[in-house]
Amino acid sequence: HNIPDGECFSAPVKNSVEGVISYNAPTIYQGISFDDIQLTFEKG
Repeated sequence: HNIPDGECFSAPVKNSVEGVISYNAPTIYQGISFDDIQLTFEKG
């Protein structure tokens, strides 16, 4: 089940991913509030 705020599809080059993806808006999923979600990618 996805958090219903959007989806992102990508195809990065293997071992090349570096950076941070941040969601700047809170969402509520099954009664739970999610805030300041970040995904950090290091060294591919």
